[in-house]
Amino acid sequence: MSVLELKNELHRLVVNTEDEIILENVRAYFLNLTSQEDWWDTLSEPQQSLVHDSIRQLDNGQTSTHQAVRERISKLLTK
Repeated sequence: MSVLELKNELHRLVVNTEDEIILENVRAYFLNLTSQEDWWDTLSEPQQSLVHDSIRQLDNGQTSTHQAVRERISKLLTK
């Protein structure tokens, strides 16, 4: 599919929908993809700190399996 064909197809899809949520999501996704801003710079300092903490935990082998987390949550929800 050529760029022109792709643009025409996207235009057709946008014109043929009346779903505002879909249109808002497509717009946000497109703006995100075309933004020159690094996603890291959009995080607050506390969020960046949490990411750094998580990386440190991974590096130190402090991880949990998906199954272990599910079991812990299940126990919390049944109390």
